[in-house]
Amino acid sequence: VPPEILARMRNANDRSKEHAVAEGIAIAREALERVRGAVQGVQVSAPFGKIELALDVFQG
Repeated sequence: VPPEILARMRNANDRSKEHAVAEGIAIAREALERVRGAVQGVQVSAPFGKIELALDVFQG
């Protein structure tokens, strides 16, 4: 994981759990945008069975 991504995650986690979740979703969305033209599909896991978090990556 690139240092700048780790820093974003660390900073968000220092603010609050809500910020950490939102930043994780934002990072996942950005990663998807970067590879969109190079892949036929992606797999997103639902941490601890929280399916709504996985779905949030694709919405918005």
